[in-house]
Amino acid sequence: MSPKTDVCPVCEQHKDHIQSAMTENDKLAALDKYSAHLNEVKVERQLYNQCVTNARTEVAEQPVPVQAASPMSTELNNVHYTFDYSQAVSIPHHVCQVGPLYFATPRKIQLFGVAMEGIKKQINFLVDEDSTPGKNGTHVKGAIGVISMLHYCFENFGLGEKECHLHCDNASGENKNKFMLAYLLWRTLSGKHSQIHLHMQVPYHGKSLVDAGFAYIKKLYRRSEVDSLDQLASVVRKSATSNEVVVFGGADGEWLDWKTFASNYFIPFKGIRKFRHFAFQADKPGIVVAKEVPDSPGTELKLLKAGVDIDAIQPPRVIPAAGLTRERIQYLFKFIRPFVRAPYKDVVAPSPNAQEE
Repeated sequence: MSPKTDVCPVCEQHKDHIQSAMTENDKLAALDKYSAHLNEVKVERQLYNQCVTNARTEVAEQPVPVQAASPMSTELNNVHYTFDYSQAVSIPHHVCQVGPLYFATPRKIQLFGVAMEGIKKQINFLVDEDSTPGKNGTHVKGAIGVISMLHYCFENFGLGEKECHLHCDNASGENKNKFMLAYLLWRTLSGKHSQIHLHMQVPYHGKSLVDAGFAYIKKLYRRSEVDSLDQLASVVRKSATSNEVVVFGGADGEWLDWKTFASNYFIPFKGIRKFRHFAFQADKPGIVVAKEVPDSPGTELKLLKAGVDIDAIQPPRVIPAAGLTRERIQYLFKFIRPFVRAPYKDVVAPSPNAQEE
């Protein structure tokens, strides 16, 4: 058996219970629980596949805009997005890696992808360490980072759809939180969508097409010489015809304070952890419909604070990039610069004195 990672712990526990059961009744009971878990996974996978099929069928039957369209400007109602983070990549990266670099901490680049399955395109965001909301590449994987990049994708690559479906994982710090719910509610309140459906698959069973886009990138990255962010962006573009790239946090894209925005206008969703499906509708302003499984009746909860004037809601403020600490700059200069090829040394690991000047 080949080694595997990211294995579902629930599946492994059920297998152990079946193997360790002493009587036939115990084995049957353990098997029933395992079957129930797998059936739950099957239902969620069928929903995901159906969303992808509906998106591609709709695109095949009617024209889609070549460039980003303004919100609610087309008759598309089945546009499907999947978004997730990939494992961070490093700069510099060489095919023939020298030994000492293995024990160092090179410049980290976060990789976030939004797959638009209907048109078979994936937007890949590259975020350098010095371009994140927190110092030294921190806070980018929280709600502010995820929502800011998802918002950028809607605004700059959206198809002008009226209704869309979103798939993501169950990570509470990134996706399943009050800030994401507030953002999607705001989109329906402000007329950017008439309906939005947010879906999350069973944990550890959420493989999707965005992972395929990442796989193409990592495959080419492993056999490429990368000494700068521009070279990494070139690798992403060349990895597959469906892969596009945005270097976020610099000239393209701004971090927005969605946490303060949500706290100002919306209340938290208590008990959010037990739900995996959320619906937002323009004709139900400020209300989210939450479901544990796709075919359940759902629970309605109004998250818009009482007395809030929808027309008076202000967009979130911009958060400037925090940059690198002096200690990190010194580390890159001392330990990473020697392994960067000459034309890119001052870009990847500049002198601390040059940074101060």
